[in-house]
Amino acid sequence: MTDWPTREEWAEHQRQYPRLPDGCWSTQPRPASADYASAAETKSVIASLKQAWRDLGREVRAAAPRSDAKLEASSKRRDINDVMGHLQKERPSLPIYAGRTLTREELSAMVPLLDQIEARYTTARDAARAAYGQWWESMAVADVSDEAWATELERRREYAERQHRRAEELAAYKADREERERQQREEAIARGVATRAKRREENFREAVQALRDNALRPATRCRCRRKALTDLESIARGIGPECWEYILKAVEHEQAV
Repeated sequence: MTDWPTREEWAEHQRQYPRLPDGCWSTQPRPASADYASAAETKSVIASLKQAWRDLGREVRAAAPRSDAKLEASSKRRDINDVMGHLQKERPSLPIYAGRTLTREELSAMVPLLDQIEARYTTARDAARAAYGQWWESMAVADVSDEAWATELERRREYAERQHRRAEELAAYKADREERERQQREEAIARGVATRAKRREENFREAVQALRDNALRPATRCRCRRKALTDLESIARGIGPECWEYILKAVEHEQAV
């Protein structure tokens, strides 16, 4: 059972955390770079990054093997690759992360246009945040009237009904599953019993035929039921006493017929 807050607790919560109107977040700026840069500008940024990547490649080839300059230039080339890969996505986002070795100042020096694009995004973001702050400060007092409380009680009642229906559906599902599992177990047991009985009958027929052909051989387990044999007479014929009586009766019945 849900422990719902009282009306006083509900009203206090409404005053502290009023419900935001639908669509209030649509005023926030989208971080997609396509909203702040044209396709030509994005292409120009990528071209500048490729040129910087090639310049660093020449530094790598000119530097001494395993030197700090070679390692630093190689790391910056990887950072530029990451930036280009990000910009070539379907909808790259802003701001751009420079990388582990490449600083933001170095990236700005390589591609001045990138700062202009991000400045457009920053301006739009700050304006949207300011507008949202003004809206929040001027927001009306939360509705805690009798009508709002009645709506809240109706919402709770509908929620309780949904939970009750879900509990009934879950109980019905579990009962149905248990019944199916029980039926499957019973069917498996029945199949096992039938299979063992059929196998026993086949073993008895083979034993009767072996008796006619004088082909019985000593064994420590009954050839009909596979039970362990203890007395010497049963071991000598390879058939237990109960199975032997059954075989003798079967032979007598065949001879009488």
